[in-house]
Amino acid sequence: MGNTRNAFGEAILELVLEGKDIIAVCADTEKSMKLNFLKEKYPQRVINVGIAEQNMMMVAAGVASTGKIVFAASYAMLNSMRALEQIRTFIAYPFLNVKIISGLSGLTGGMEGYGCFSSS
Repeated sequence: MGNTRNAFGEAILELVLEGKDIIAVCADTEKSMKLNFLKEKYPQRVINVGIAEQNMMMVAAGVASTGKIVFAASYAMLNSMRALEQIRTFIAYPFLNVKIISGLSGLTGGMEGYGCFSSS
């Protein structure tokens, strides 16, 4: 049985193989958000901005303004809290074609997120 992150990575790659003009932007989350599937086949379609979610949203906005479909992928709490102003002002207001993908909210991330509670 697969997981949703693998399904996401596989779906993005499939859309590109179908001819969709997609660019993925991530904040040092290529492997955890499974964008490495796309990067292995099309390295020029994945932009890693490092641990900088606010910058990730600005890059996503810039790329989307050229007509491309952009998927911006990082951890849920950073997308929703850290980059909220950039999402509102530079993606939502101008109605840009950016899909914001948030994962590993901390409940099910295991080793990749805070989800292990100790009883000791």
